[in-house]
Amino acid sequence: MPDLLLDGSLSTPTCLQLAFIAYLKVFGFIAVFVAIWIAIVCINGLMAPDGFRWDLKAIRADPTVKPILIVCGIAALATIATISLTGPLSRLRIKMIATDSAFVETGCYIGAQYVESLDRKQTTISYVLHGGKMLRFEQQGQRPLYVPIESNPNFGNLVRIAPTAMSEYMQLLR
Repeated sequence: MPDLLLDGSLSTPTCLQLAFIAYLKVFGFIAVFVAIWIAIVCINGLMAPDGFRWDLKAIRADPTVKPILIVCGIAALATIATISLTGPLSRLRIKMIATDSAFVETGCYIGAQYVESLDRKQTTISYVLHGGKMLRFEQQGQRPLYVPIESNPNFGNLVRIAPTAMSEYMQLLR
């Protein structure tokens, strides 16, 4: 019977659904940027001495509008680029289990599902601080797998599978 080590928030959607969600987030950021730009233009127009007007030449002539638009544009492009590249290109772990002979991680990478397997006898498990308190599952020649310890509902399975690494974690807590 396999022991569940990690069943993240990504356990139900498929890889294509996750990619679609990432693109919806990017679209949302674009909508927020447009809304901020419209708000800046409106506030600037309302504060003008002649009152609000949709005169594009007057808006362009105002010396405060151009720097604000440049900064907002650069921030929006950086946000969009970061989200659109890191979401679909990063490994999104769906589930990690421990069987009698292997540690198996399934997830998404560039919109396709992947399965990463480490031989249980050749894998060393250690406690590390890697973006938080984690267990690192390492096998020579393979990509290491990380499992967060804190707020993991499968804490009992982690203790059973990696008693030495978990005792190191408990000693550091004391």
